[in-house]
Amino acid sequence: YFTRLWCTYELATWIYLGKEQLVFVPVSLSGMTTSWTLGMLAHVSIMCFVETIGRESVSYVVVSISMLLCCLLVTSYAQRHIHELRKLPGQLSHFSVRRARCFCCDHGHVHPSTGEVIPCDRKLVYSALEEWFPPVSHVSEEQASYLDLFDRQVQNTIQAHLSSIGACRLPYLNAMVISSPTLWYYLGRASYLQALPWPEWARWALYVGTLVCAAIPTGCQ
Repeated sequence: YFTRLWCTYELATWIYLGKEQLVFVPVSLSGMTTSWTLGMLAHVSIMCFVETIGRESVSYVVVSISMLLCCLLVTSYAQRHIHELRKLPGQLSHFSVRRARCFCCDHGHVHPSTGEVIPCDRKLVYSALEEWFPPVSHVSEEQASYLDLFDRQVQNTIQAHLSSIGACRLPYLNAMVISSPTLWYYLGRASYLQALPWPEWARWALYVGTLVCAAIPTGCQ
């Protein structure tokens, strides 16, 4: 995030407007949530299939293997997600807007497909930074550049908000999405419980609610 020029412009806008709330949401979070949800869906689908076999020993083996494959799928995305989160403090401590990359400068201000000359985004971003972060009188000449002032503003201001990413924990809403296939599975079985008295229904609802809303999301987190 801190290596993209337009992302640094977002940070500049946030600091200039004096915003207080900042939450980091890595792109890898969506991949991990999607893979975990698909894994749970596949696992639940296999559970529904093995129930039709009628052989308990075979069912346990198949369900265990499906759960193992689901965990292996999720692990690769989880490692990528955690790796990106762990890089954030280091990127912030060495942040410099001068090192931020943009499409125009990477291609020498010539469009790689059409060959047309394209304007420099860096000049546009730098002009906004110069207006928003003017040098102050008590800063030495070596540190008086508006770019240096912006770098220090980012390093000092954003550092306090890195705690919003938590200890690589999954947000509860994402964990609820992951547990939703389990809810579908039990709702599909609810029709078989119509003949039971209401206390049995209540115990069943309490079990499913605790599993879907607490046990599985907590395990995911």
